[in-house]
Amino acid sequence: LQASWDVVLPQHKNEDHVSTRPRTRYSHTSTALGGEMVVAFGYFYDHESGGGPTWLNEVWSFAPVRKEWRRLWIGSKSGSPPDMSEPVPRMNHIAVAAPGSDRKLVVFGGTDPNQHKLNDIWEFDVGSSSWMMILATSRLAPPVRDCFSGVLLGEALVVYGGFHLGDLWRFDFQSDRWELLMDAPRVDHKGHPGKRAAHAAVASPDGRDMYVYGGFRFPADVSDPSLGVGKLEDLWKYTSADNTWHPMAQVGGTQGGRQFFGMQLVPWSHGPLQESADSGGYGLAVFAGNQCNPECSLVGHLTVYSLAEERWYRVEVGEEPVARYHDTLVFLRDALFDFGGESYDPYMYHNSV
Repeated sequence: LQASWDVVLPQHKNEDHVSTRPRTRYSHTSTALGGEMVVAFGYFYDHESGGGPTWLNEVWSFAPVRKEWRRLWIGSKSGSPPDMSEPVPRMNHIAVAAPGSDRKLVVFGGTDPNQHKLNDIWEFDVGSSSWMMILATSRLAPPVRDCFSGVLLGEALVVYGGFHLGDLWRFDFQSDRWELLMDAPRVDHKGHPGKRAAHAAVASPDGRDMYVYGGFRFPADVSDPSLGVGKLEDLWKYTSADNTWHPMAQVGGTQGGRQFFGMQLVPWSHGPLQESADSGGYGLAVFAGNQCNPECSLVGHLTVYSLAEERWYRVEVGEEPVARYHDTLVFLRDALFDFGGESYDPYMYHNSV
């Protein structure tokens, strides 16, 4: 199983290309939208120019065909204005394409520069470079959160987890209402993924269900430590039709626990596949993160979980990218694009593609 990573745009100094390329960042979001990769917000600590903690109040779009960035929006320096016409800067949020649109981005939650967790929901129009806050019509709403996951299932946003959280919520864009699908169990059991953060989630090929992999939880987050503590290595499927969680087998063994990594649904045709609408011919591509197998370190390798075979495959490449975490992974035009993140060896923040 062989592939290659290519540098599309190299690393650059933040003071170079100020208005034509994004600065270094991590804990941002990257979303496939209209054939481009749309990057929203993020954070880095500015060691080079002495700027200290830097919250990035901007949205960029990368066009793979032209290999060019363009800045779609830059917010006010003071954060959100008094009239709430734009969101506050944030990190550890989620972003998805709005239902039925390849020109609108939906952003939810995260942490603001005052270290306050958020549960606001915004829609960004790429064409007009403008924001609109979506006000829920229901009194019920998810608790504030960061380091969680969210995917689009049908016409709704489904949100799961976050630090010390294991609840599952659904936001219906037609009615603008939140619905609590399932709370975290009072007593943990093998039929529920439990509380977790720093995991990854993607929608199934038919767009009805959700796969959740890895993450992290503290010992106090689980009533039965045998179900996993610290960096997690389990893989789950949420089935929307019956509102249930199902643990998935990992034939041949797991990869070890992993947190703050990228995961994307990709076409996958290795091995004897059973062609079906829900799994055949697809896999979960996982890249980077902090992995423990058994020693813990940042990694830069690419693996794919075959949904048909329920088995992991290591993808060999000529040269791996620098190991990192808190990066983002997007599948566009039959290729995976990685952007941003933080590395320890060498210690650096990334802005290459």
